[in-house]
Amino acid sequence: MSETINELEKLLVELETNFEKNEYEEYEEEYDVELQYSVGGKNTYYTLTKESKTILNRFKNFIKKNKCVSSEEIIGIIDKILEKTIATTEDVENILAKITAIQEDDFEEYVKTEINKEKVLFISHCSKDSFYVEKMIELLQFIGIKDKSQLFCSSKPGYDIPEGEDIYDYLKNLFKEKDIYLVTLLSNNYYNSTACLNEMGAGWLTSCAQTAFLMPGFSFKDIDGAINPRKIMITLTDKARLNDFKDKLINVFGLDSIDQNIWEDQRNKIVEEIEAHYEGIRTLNTVDSLTSIEKRRITPSGNDVDFLLSFRNEGTTEVACIGLDIELKDIYGNSASIFINDSNHSFLGTNLHPDENRFENIKISQDIFDTKGEFNFYKLNKPECKIEALWG
Repeated sequence: MSETINELEKLLVELETNFEKNEYEEYEEEYDVELQYSVGGKNTYYTLTKESKTILNRFKNFIKKNKCVSSEEIIGIIDKILEKTIATTEDVENILAKITAIQEDDFEEYVKTEINKEKVLFISHCSKDSFYVEKMIELLQFIGIKDKSQLFCSSKPGYDIPEGEDIYDYLKNLFKEKDIYLVTLLSNNYYNSTACLNEMGAGWLTSCAQTAFLMPGFSFKDIDGAINPRKIMITLTDKARLNDFKDKLINVFGLDSIDQNIWEDQRNKIVEEIEAHYEGIRTLNTVDSLTSIEKRRITPSGNDVDFLLSFRNEGTTEVACIGLDIELKDIYGNSASIFINDSNHSFLGTNLHPDENRFENIKISQDIFDTKGEFNFYKLNKPECKIEALWG
């Protein structure tokens, strides 16, 4: 601990000599404000020199690195001073008192060392963004973060919560007992998930190291919550920033370096897959907005269900229905569902021309529906029956 104590002593001396005292009247006159005075007479404020800002930032990083007791309070004081670029006598006395206390107190009690804490990369994500999560894991594994002890991802078997563990207790202990590096995959799905927002909050409360990624289709203006939009973030397809991310993880986790050419080949492959996937989603969304399906009639017939459906294409290019997702409800609240994408139905895969409205009669056996409860096909609650088409 002697090196740490020496560093703190040096910081204390530097802070005391690098603040410039000024009288309140000068500040009031220049900025047209009225300042508070202490009981003992006029207080003083301090303007920060460039050296002082550097020292304060260095001490802030030291506090975070060593997990000092009351670190949040100390960091709060430092941030307040840095934001205002001036500090009252009280501010300066507070920060100097904290530094002095760290020097004089028992370091075994005052500093929680990270030496014995395992580093774990925690991927905070929404399960609906599973494709991007898979690509992130591929990237991390290539960088060298492969072992279960190094990586946690709740939706990825092998990296998820152990069997029989309570999810909330497990996550709480993970943030408490491990040195967490939080990777957040931000998207509209993420912000619509309470569980994701709780993970974001846990990262903010523990002040753990983190990197935020913006998923394709999600932009800086959409950011909200504990993530500060002014902080540097990475779009998932930014190759240069992915290089920086790789270098940072190698440094933080003490990993072996990677040949740059080999790394760039793998990085480019993953980026191209992400871009192709997103382009596919955009195309499907465009198709979905220009196509529609309408149920005209649903009639039980013997052991079958007969459907008369209307398919409409309002776009300028040909499209085809490649699947049907059907959910039926009866008047008792029971459900029966089925997804159809096989070649037994001739309408599937048949092109629908621009501005075409086509009617199709479809017969489906009741036996192949997945039913819940004592479903009655002859007592359908037709307004509650839903049919959605998958277009391609």
